[in-house]
Amino acid sequence: MAGIERWWSGRSPTRQPIILAGLAGSLHESFANGCAWWVSAVVESRDAPGLSPTLFVPASRCVVTSARGAVVDRGMKRSLRATTGADLVDLESIAFARSATQAGASWAIVRGVSDDVDARLPAGIDRWVDARGRTRIMPAMWDVLRRPTNVRVMWNLKRDGDLALAEVARLLHEFFRQTPA
Repeated sequence: MAGIERWWSGRSPTRQPIILAGLAGSLHESFANGCAWWVSAVVESRDAPGLSPTLFVPASRCVVTSARGAVVDRGMKRSLRATTGADLVDLESIAFARSATQAGASWAIVRGVSDDVDARLPAGIDRWVDARGRTRIMPAMWDVLRRPTNVRVMWNLKRDGDLALAEVARLLHEFFRQTPA
């Protein structure tokens, strides 16, 4: 979240639409690995009003929320879905939507599902990436050495993330092909 807020703070007002694209975890069985969705709302809780994109986006829609850290198992995902009503979870959509709205920017979000509702992420996965989204090699290697089964989990996350990002790219390509310049 801090990286998103830092990025927005250095931005001049723009008329160009800004689209946040990337990966998310699923909070509902209907949102499987490898699929991608345009976000129709960004929510923090069922009780608070969400933020809606100001850029018109196609019909494949879902609701996203953000967490402060990785949501690593089905229990955590069910709990987050119950408190927010969201379909997907990531680490930055709330900060992005808030910042874009405050800046008066035209914005949208598209997310690909890298880990479905049944996926179990390794404990400590939050330490594997820095604030700029770059892999922190030593913490990841240390966790693999301590728990060799993390290799299989990492392989599955990469495979599913690659499939999801290909779908994100397809949605963006389709969107820009149909949008007049």
